[in-house]
Amino acid sequence: MPKRFRPHTIGGGAVLAVLCSLTLTPSASAAPAPCPVDEGCVVVVNSDNPQGRLSSAAFVDRTTDEVRQVSGAKLGANPSAIAVTPDGNKAYVANFGTIAVGKDTPPQTVTVLDTRTGERVKDIPVGKQPTDVTMSPDGSTVYVVNSGTVFDPGGVSVISTATGEVTRTVTGLSNPSALALSPDGRLAYVTNQENATVSVIDTGTYGVADVVPLPEEGLYPTDVTVSPDGSKVFVAGNLNGRVVVLDGRDPHARPQVVAVPGFGLPQALGLTPDGRSLYVTEAASNEVAVIDTHTMKAAQNTIKVGRNPTSVAVSSDGKLAYVTSSLDDTKGLSVIDTATNSVRRTVSTGSGPFAVALVDARPGN
Repeated sequence: MPKRFRPHTIGGGAVLAVLCSLTLTPSASAAPAPCPVDEGCVVVVNSDNPQGRLSSAAFVDRTTDEVRQVSGAKLGANPSAIAVTPDGNKAYVANFGTIAVGKDTPPQTVTVLDTRTGERVKDIPVGKQPTDVTMSPDGSTVYVVNSGTVFDPGGVSVISTATGEVTRTVTGLSNPSALALSPDGRLAYVTNQENATVSVIDTGTYGVADVVPLPEEGLYPTDVTVSPDGSKVFVAGNLNGRVVVLDGRDPHARPQVVAVPGFGLPQALGLTPDGRSLYVTEAASNEVAVIDTHTMKAAQNTIKVGRNPTSVAVSSDGKLAYVTSSLDDTKGLSVIDTATNSVRRTVSTGSGPFAVALVDARPGN
């Protein structure tokens, strides 16, 4: 779940047939699909650092690690996060907009892309400076974290995928940065950067059911993820180089704290499907730490990636982890083999690769 933060982050061609004199000429080959249904793909949104105006989406082949297509669809300024529907056919991209702190900071948008064509479907207005977007397990709802400004505490926009419209906005937050859902989708855990807390939202009522203070190690939380059984809630504490682990059954119980090796500034979290390994990007030192969630200890050896790693996504089979590095266009996407915890390849996807999402093969779709 990738994020764009304020001060502390380092921051098809158609087939043509021509009928002439009753003779049918051979048709031209159709352009390859950016994300074939029988293969899936990796989708990377490029934020075009530092300008943020020529953003794009790149579709990467999951077998060859080659870029299949860079979409010509226009995204908003500085796209910061991406989530795909369970069927893999649509991607929702949060557009952070230009970095601003004034009272006149305008609301931004979420761009909906059709992954089968790479084309833009629509733009959905949301709140100010969105930093995260999360899909519900059943694909019916998209949650967009609007981080707000010093004059706006932010909130969460709730989008219906059926209508493509915001149905409500959750308030009562404090400059939120990230959101993760419980496995059943009934609870949403939202990190608040302003006061170092986690708000727990009941997605049935969209009310804030609880607010959990983080210890000092959790200052300036940048990301959150939940274990597959819902028993653990992992929070990246950006300022102190720690990951705070809350008890999903009793969030107010004394949390566990895991130090990560390296210079620090944890930014993004990616959990393997079995919940055993947690991949933590470290923005300041251009590396990825790996935490064993059974022992709650980090491996001493880290994985070197490109400059300013901003997001990480783990494949559904747990074999690969994909990391974007927004300040390193030549090593914009690092593909990590989780068996050896080594980079098998780096891919240049465009200018300022900031967020990544995976689309699995979907035969018969």
